[in-house]
Amino acid sequence: MRRASTILAAAAALVVVTAALPAGAATRAVTVDDFKFAPKKRAVTKGDRVRFEWAGDADHNVTFRRVPKGARKPKRCRNRSTGSCRRRFGKVGTYRYVCTIHELSDGMRGRVVVKAP
Repeated sequence: MRRASTILAAAAALVVVTAALPAGAATRAVTVDDFKFAPKKRAVTKGDRVRFEWAGDADHNVTFRRVPKGARKPKRCRNRSTGSCRRRFGKVGTYRYVCTIHELSDGMRGRVVVKAP
């Protein structure tokens, strides 16, 4: 009996978590290449993720500078030259980010524009 109630509770929790995820949420890519983000502006739908993918040889990061009012700044993607990191965008508006290493010298800036579903 106790095992059955544990399984039932776990199933109910899974239903709640699944219901909280946006239907059809997608992952869109931004390439972090030598001294530029491509595309520089990425449009997504609320709840989508952006996967920042490193290419080239130089170290870069993704640091969010400005976000929509009431939104939390996404966590910074650390300095690296390979790999990827993902961030989910749950509030409509424009999220502006930079590579702090190359922001001033190369103007390495980008933005994610989040639209309502």
